[in-house]
Amino acid sequence: MAMALHSSALSVAVPAMIQQSTLTMVNAQWVIAIYTLVLSTSLITSGRIADAVGLRKVYLCGLLTVIASSAMLGADCSVRVVLLLRALEGVGAAMISGTSLGLLATAYGPSEYVRSIGWQTGMTYSGLAAGPLLSTVLSAHFSWRAIFVVNVVICSAAFLLACKLLDRSSRDRVRWSELRLIPLFAPMLVLAPIIFILGGRGVRSASSQTSVLVLSGFGFLSAILLLSTKRWRTKLKRMWQTIGPFIGSEFLCYLTTFGTTFVLPVYLIRERHFGPLLAGSMLTCQQLARAGAAFLSIAVSCRFGSLNTRVLGALVIAGAVLSLAAFDQLSWLLIMFHVALIGVGTGLFVTANTAELMAAAQANRRGTITGIFATCRNVGMTVGVLVAGLAYSEVAGPHLPGSGFHAAMFVLGAFAVCNLIYVAKARRAASLSEAAKISCDRLIVPVNVSGSHTQLYSSGETI
Repeated sequence: MAMALHSSALSVAVPAMIQQSTLTMVNAQWVIAIYTLVLSTSLITSGRIADAVGLRKVYLCGLLTVIASSAMLGADCSVRVVLLLRALEGVGAAMISGTSLGLLATAYGPSEYVRSIGWQTGMTYSGLAAGPLLSTVLSAHFSWRAIFVVNVVICSAAFLLACKLLDRSSRDRVRWSELRLIPLFAPMLVLAPIIFILGGRGVRSASSQTSVLVLSGFGFLSAILLLSTKRWRTKLKRMWQTIGPFIGSEFLCYLTTFGTTFVLPVYLIRERHFGPLLAGSMLTCQQLARAGAAFLSIAVSCRFGSLNTRVLGALVIAGAVLSLAAFDQLSWLLIMFHVALIGVGTGLFVTANTAELMAAAQANRRGTITGIFATCRNVGMTVGVLVAGLAYSEVAGPHLPGSGFHAAMFVLGAFAVCNLIYVAKARRAASLSEAAKISCDRLIVPVNVSGSHTQLYSSGETI
């Protein structure tokens, strides 16, 4: 919750940064972007390190990194120092995000996965909803740097609680074989140029383009070296068979929901002429709906199962997005209702999908899988914004008001339907697998030869 609250609060504070300091618009954008870029590229590496040295150690180091960088950011410093400290804060956030799900899975048994992950997801979305309000209050009465001071207080409390409550018996012995340089840093080198380009920031000058090319060369060289090893190819294939369905569906979910979140305010303000306050209220309503649905998914999953909850969440998202695409000139109340429905579907789906993923993950690979999962979410958000923005800009025109928005919604709705089909097929496959397992359990096993005839038993009955 602390990192979600901090990120959403700082994103809203861009105007205050420009007004209250010497930062330009480009500098302020980089204050936000550098954190996201470093966080996204460091998640998998942080998870792999956590699998080798212990989830608890990496989690606590991440909290200390965030506390130290936020404390220094709370003071007045130059632009370069601010960017450097924000990058350091991104590394700490990656260490926290890359271990949190693994720690929950270690602390709770499989029967408690949905409950623990539901609480974590609900608190995360609550932080995202409360961030803009916190930012507005602190920027108006103090300074935008007060956001970092609040982050220091929250993360310090989290560090003390973690030291007291987290299980110390989790792996204390370092597995040095897991810390080979190429497998450890190859994901970072591959993802860095991709996310940098997808983010669309900073690729303006020749030096920036050269940096991207150099990073791409290192990344692809590392990927080739990694995949050329038969052992690692086998490991990656086995891991993908286990977690691929959950990661793919999470990517499609985040692509759809964050693409909608990006294009909706543009449509409301530019074409429907609603005020920024109303548009912002709708997005806040969506975050609150996500938080409430995450808590609700605990009861739904316990009653109907996580697989059915995934299908329900995907169905609600697809229905709401396609409804926004199909109907023109809806009232602000109906638009808010659809936005809240998307939030409800997201809360239901994400909680159940994450619980299923952690139940399928190997205990000694939870850090790596958590890092891959979180990276997939970030890439899905970025791709969703690009897809929605491209569809909107290509179709929108002065003679067809609302056409760009509806085109974007139809494209996002197609992705949502793909996700629905994907999770429905996964549910059917799991049901057939469970039925086959039950049939195998009922096969005729003991044989009792008595005299001249044979008695075969199945479920306690003579056949």
